[in-house]
Amino acid sequence: MIFCTYFVGCGSTLVITSDPSDAKVYLKKPGGTDKVELGVTPLEIRTSEVQEKADIANNSNEYRELIVVKDGYGSQNLFLPPTRFTTLKTQIFAKLDKTPDSEIAKGEQMVQHLFNAQKFAHKSDFEKAHLELEKSLAISPDFVRAISMKATIYYLEGKYAESLVWYEKALQLEPEYEEAVKMISAVRSKLGQNGGAQ
Repeated sequence: MIFCTYFVGCGSTLVITSDPSDAKVYLKKPGGTDKVELGVTPLEIRTSEVQEKADIANNSNEYRELIVVKDGYGSQNLFLPPTRFTTLKTQIFAKLDKTPDSEIAKGEQMVQHLFNAQKFAHKSDFEKAHLELEKSLAISPDFVRAISMKATIYYLEGKYAESLVWYEKALQLEPEYEEAVKMISAVRSKLGQNGGAQ
């Protein structure tokens, strides 16, 4: 949970504290996914420095997205209107919730199943590779790396129609996923060469 209070001050300053402390603070650059690290809580930073680090024009009308992150805790995102970066002192308190150990364990299991699937795929034991990926996807059905690997295994098996379905699913979940974009083109080419078979 994040709380904000705004005070008129002599300078434009951003003050960020968190519980627990020593959390990293990032500012997401407008119009993209890139982010710049501002520092570690407790943090006091002039907004002019923030603007400079993120390459934001002073007259930009875009909201600023702050992200407060600490290992073992859920991250917090806060959207600040541009007016808060001009004439006011902004104080932010981020209360970070501890990530349950069960969630960490689930993530580790997903990655382990993915790793196992890679090992089986390298040995051309595609049936076991698919079984491992199904275990990973049972934990998280939207795990893009597992979905993409499933598509790749179908491709290696020559099952191009199935491969296309899974690559398209990966791309739907992550539109910027370059591997899926490239492979969809390759799979469609294969399907065309085989007269749409498989």
